[in-house]
Amino acid sequence: GKAKRVDIRLTEDGARLLLVVKDNGTGIAPNAGEDSKGMGLRAMRYRAGLINGSISLQRNANRGTSVFCSVSDAFPNHQSKVTL
Repeated sequence: GKAKRVDIRLTEDGARLLLVVKDNGTGIAPNAGEDSKGMGLRAMRYRAGLINGSISLQRNANRGTSVFCSVSDAFPNHQSKVTL
């Protein structure tokens, strides 16, 4: 909570996509990713699983949290260029 900045980065490396969301808030609790009772992390993991992806969390050294979503071969016929 209490983040003043959120950085979002999406990169592609061959057949792998990596989404990184990093904030400068108070940081997630050290064991929050393990057997969480809240719906937020469960929903993120569920949604990542729908596209053959995985979620990992990291408490940043200074402040904040980073969430990584890695997707491999989810879109076998995708084009390299993305139009927004």
